[in-house]
Amino acid sequence: MIKPLFLIIMLSMVMGDNTVDAQENNTVSASALAALQAYREAEQKYYNNRDLDGLMDVFAEDIIVRSVGQPTQKGRAALRKFFVQFWRDFEVTEIVEVVEDDIQELNGVLIVWAHYTVKMAIKADDPPKYEEGRILCVFKQGKDGKYRLWREAGLDKAPQVK
Repeated sequence: MIKPLFLIIMLSMVMGDNTVDAQENNTVSASALAALQAYREAEQKYYNNRDLDGLMDVFAEDIIVRSVGQPTQKGRAALRKFFVQFWRDFEVTEIVEVVEDDIQELNGVLIVWAHYTVKMAIKADDPPKYEEGRILCVFKQGKDGKYRLWREAGLDKAPQVK
């Protein structure tokens, strides 16, 4: 049996070139683009302010996050535990930028290829390092109409500062 996320990824690859500028991609509705923009703004605000409750609200209850070299996080409770520990380990961590390279909309699901930059340091007085990576995100629309992150796959080794 083909797993649904694999099928979504394969469909997104067939549907378009992931180097297309997301703003020029006419297969995505204006409302979906606005919802994605609202998600990104909320995620960055909550993450950078270390607002755990706010951050958890942008994720679907059954979220699954896979990062190269890290254990898979399944569900909000696991992700909450991950962020508590992550923020203990890194005194400085900030989302600097997330850029959507390609967006596809398919039956209330958004498939997003993106790249990001985060600023990280173990101690506040350490010089920060800027880490970059690529991610594949799948958002699904909840009953309340909000798009929440449902699946995320890091396509590069997870950022680490040593």
